[in-house]
Amino acid sequence: MAAVIPLPENQVLAVYENRRLGRRRSAFALSPDGSRLVYVARVGVTTQLFEHPMDKHEVTRIPGTDGASTPFFSPNGLSVGFFTNDKLMRVSLLGGEPVP
Repeated sequence: MAAVIPLPENQVLAVYENRRLGRRRSAFALSPDGSRLVYVARVGVTTQLFEHPMDKHEVTRIPGTDGASTPFFSPNGLSVGFFTNDKLMRVSLLGGEPVP
C-alpha cells in the first residue's frame, strides 16, 4: 500500500546522506501502531520535527526539536527519539520539553 502525504508549503522534507559511508538516514518514522507519522522538515535554515496523525489532515510542530534528525518511536509510541548535532534526545508526544 502507498500513501501520499503533502507537506505544508513552507516545509521541505529533510534528507540526510553520508556519502563517505554510502548511507541515507531516515527523515521520518511511523509509530508502532501506524497512527502517527513524525518527520523532519527544513523550515528556513533549520530542521524541526513535525507530527502528522494519520487520521487527520493537520501537522503539528514538536517544540524544542530544532536541529533534529533521524527520528524513531519508542516501543509504546508515546515518545520520539532523535539526534541533534552531538546528542541523542527524547520528547514525549503528550507534551513537555525534549530531554537527553
